[in-house]
Amino acid sequence: MARKTGKQKPAMLPLPPQVPACDELAAVSDDSQKLGDFITWFNETHRDENLSDFVTDKLLAEYFGIDLDQVETERREILAYQRLLNAWQDIRKELLLNGESD
Repeated sequence: MARKTGKQKPAMLPLPPQVPACDELAAVSDDSQKLGDFITWFNETHRDENLSDFVTDKLLAEYFGIDLDQVETERREILAYQRLLNAWQDIRKELLLNGESD
């Protein structure tokens, strides 16, 4: 029988955030890479008409209809979710070390 120390058991594993813009970005990554390679080639062969990496990323996002601000927001949500998972795992480890179980 598990000891009771007055601590609450951790809730169920939290669900991951919905990240449709990141999913969209991942779905076009192969095509985007090819176009990015072309733009790099273009920059290297047409030095007087160079496009910066930042402009290249914005152009590719615009071409594929990706909202980079939304992608950044979703990346922050993913990071927050990972931090939440880490905290959840730490709590579970502590409970297991104290002889408590789920």
